[in-house]
Amino acid sequence: MMLAKDYFNAETLLLGTWLSKSWDKMYMLSSISPIELGIPVRNVFVDTTLENTARLHINLREQRVMPTIRQLYDMLRMSREAVLTILKQYIKTDEVIDAIERLRFLDLEKLASQIIWLTNVLELKVTSIDLVEDLETGQPQFIGIYIEDCDWDEWKILSRTVKRQLVSEGFSDVAGRVAIVCKQALKIQRG
Repeated sequence: MMLAKDYFNAETLLLGTWLSKSWDKMYMLSSISPIELGIPVRNVFVDTTLENTARLHINLREQRVMPTIRQLYDMLRMSREAVLTILKQYIKTDEVIDAIERLRFLDLEKLASQIIWLTNVLELKVTSIDLVEDLETGQPQFIGIYIEDCDWDEWKILSRTVKRQLVSEGFSDVAGRVAIVCKQALKIQRG
C-alpha cells in the first residue's frame, strides 16, 4: 500500500499545510494562514489523485470574518472615547447621549456595538439615532435607529432578524429598547 506522503514532495509543504483524508482516491492539500478581523481570507487547495496528477484550485472569493455584536461590545468596553466617537456620527446632540446615560436607559457600549454591526456587517445605511419619547408623558419609549433604502416588507424582516440576533447574543435589553426605523417605508402607504 502506498501512502499519501509518497505522492508529495515533502520539501514543498509549508507549515500550516494539511492533507485531508482520501475520498475516492482524492486527497486535498489545504494551506490555512492565521486571519485577523477585516482581512480578506484566500484559500488555496491542491487536489492530487493517486495517479500523481495534481490540479491547483485557488478560491479567490474574498470571505469576511463576521464579528458578532458580543465581540464588538467586548472590544468597545475598553474605550469610552471610541464609543462616543461612533455615536456622535449618528446622534445630533450631546443632550441625547447625556439623557440615555443619565436615565440609564441603555448601555452606550451596547448601542455603539449594534451600530457597528448594522453598518459594517449588515451594511445598512444608518442615518441617525434618536431617543423617542411618549408625546403625553415625555418619558423615553425607545431609541430609534433610522436607516435608508428599505420598504415595509424589508423593514419587517430586518427588524425580526436584528432582534433575534440581539436576543441570541444575550442583549435582550437592547432588543427591547432599540427599534430600527426604515425612513422610506414611512413615506409610502403600507400595502
